[in-house]
Amino acid sequence: GNSVSLTSYPGQNGQPLELKCQLNLSGTNNPFTVLWYMNDYPNAIERDASNCDSVTTPTTYDLSRYTFSCQTNIFTLTIKTLSQTDDGNCWKCGVRFSDTGPTNLATTCISV
Repeated sequence: GNSVSLTSYPGQNGQPLELKCQLNLSGTNNPFTVLWYMNDYPNAIERDASNCDSVTTPTTYDLSRYTFSCQTNIFTLTIKTLSQTDDGNCWKCGVRFSDTGPTNLATTCISV
């Protein structure tokens, strides 16, 4: 079956923090995008899984704070400079296949 896990580590104020989303997608070659949601925001930052290009970025996110990387089944969102405002924020990562809604969401919460 398909699964997704999301890990982060306790972060230090003023330092970068990497959120690592690991996918285990069995036998699928369907194109998909990677979704990043913060807290209960209805919309996700969406990146193309193959080249990491932006698909959508809702205005609720300050994109200048983040960098993204996409490798085979491992996708990272890095908060460039952690601040107290990040404390307690919960992030979800997931995937969207070409014709389906979001699926396989995993969550991690940040402590600063």
